[in-house]
Amino acid sequence: MLKHTGQVLAANYLQVPVLPSQSLQLTGRYLYTQVRTIPDRYFIIHIYVVGHDESVLDISITNLFKESKMVGNVLQYPCELSSKWTTICVDMAEVFRRSKNSQFKCLKGIRVCSNIFMRNMLTSETLFDKNSQLPRDLVLPSSQGQDADRLYDWLSLPEYSAPIDPKQMSKVMGATIQDLFKLQQENLKPQPDGAHGGGA
Repeated sequence: MLKHTGQVLAANYLQVPVLPSQSLQLTGRYLYTQVRTIPDRYFIIHIYVVGHDESVLDISITNLFKESKMVGNVLQYPCELSSKWTTICVDMAEVFRRSKNSQFKCLKGIRVCSNIFMRNMLTSETLFDKNSQLPRDLVLPSSQGQDADRLYDWLSLPEYSAPIDPKQMSKVMGATIQDLFKLQQENLKPQPDGAHGGGA
């Protein structure tokens, strides 16, 4: 679990990969992340998605704004979370289609700006909900005799009404947030001459 804090959101973040020229190239349609907010603090989770036309969409999940809107290549997605641990499921393909009228190709990278706790992040081809048989990395601890719905929240972006087959399981494609953090450390190693960074 990571705790990410700081007064200036733009200056306090975890980004994977470090260099914008790099890409995670994760093709799983659904991105799952587990977060818990810090009271009276703002946060932003940037999800950089690439389409088959090589265009990039920044899906910005945040409590900074009150309404959803597109600003250039940035989709501002307002998200007011409770103090519980919340699993956020983002259908990157559907959000990309609605925003760009194009087909999703892969997850390019993520940037997590303070202030927030983050437990896990992974991608999958399978759409889960809170009643599904979840992969081990998405199973949150529970107290004996307590209802999980009272302990944790689940948020799907965009929202879905179709039932999910709990037997529909596929190989999870991606990595936990700890693995992504290790990847970031690898990317922090000195780069060969000619490697340059830039904006995501």
